[in-house]
Formats: sequence, C-alpha cells, structure tokens
Amino acid sequence: MSLTVAPNTDGEATGYLYLDDGATFGYTKGEFTVLRFDYKGHVLTMKVLGAGYKAASGFFNKIVILGINNKPSKARFVIDKEKREVEIEELDYDASIAALFVLLVDGQAKVLEEFTMTLEI
Repeated sequence: MSLTVAPNTDGEATGYLYLDDGATFGYTKGEFTVLRFDYKGHVLTMKVLGAGYKAASGFFNKIVILGINNKPSKARFVIDKEKREVEIEELDYDASIAALFVLLVDGQAKVLEEFTMTLEI
C-alpha cells in the first residue's frame, strides 16, 4: 500500500484511512478500522483509532511526501509498539517536483502497526 502526504503551506497534514470489507453492513456492528496520519515538523505518525475490522491486512511499502524543499540526509521508520526500526530500501528525492519517495522493505510495516517516520533535513 502506498501513502501520499500533501502538506499545507505550513508544512503540516492530517488524514484518515477508513477500512472495511466493502461488501457487507458489518460497519454497523463496528467492523471497520480507522487510521489517522499526522505530518508536522518532518515527522509522520500513524495511529490506529479503531481496529474493529480484523481482516485489515497488507503492508505500507511506499510513502511519498510532497513539498519537501531539501533532500533529507536520513529517514527513520519505527514501529511504535515494538520500537522496531523498519529498513528503508530506498530514499529518493526529486527536486523538480519537491517530492520525497520512501520505499520500505516489503512485509515489514503492517497496515495495523502504529509508526513514526522522522526525516532529518
């Protein structure tokens, strides 16, 4: 799964991802999951607000952050609960569109694992 962050003019962004089975009315019984993303001060966090949809699965493998004016020297991606650092496969910066592309090693950042990604610029 890919995530794109488009900060406002203050360099901040907030967004939500809603997940359910997409086929039934299970959401009326709480069978849904909501993820909240916050980006501020070159730090991206993801929190699980509700995890009623137990079948939510998958992995984050790419994060794109727009509006980055300088290439970061380093990025750290940490799974909060375990304090486990996820390996960043590639950190690519495109100055022509002021975008940072962070590729994570497949299978290491599960959708339902809260994380913090910090950019050093």
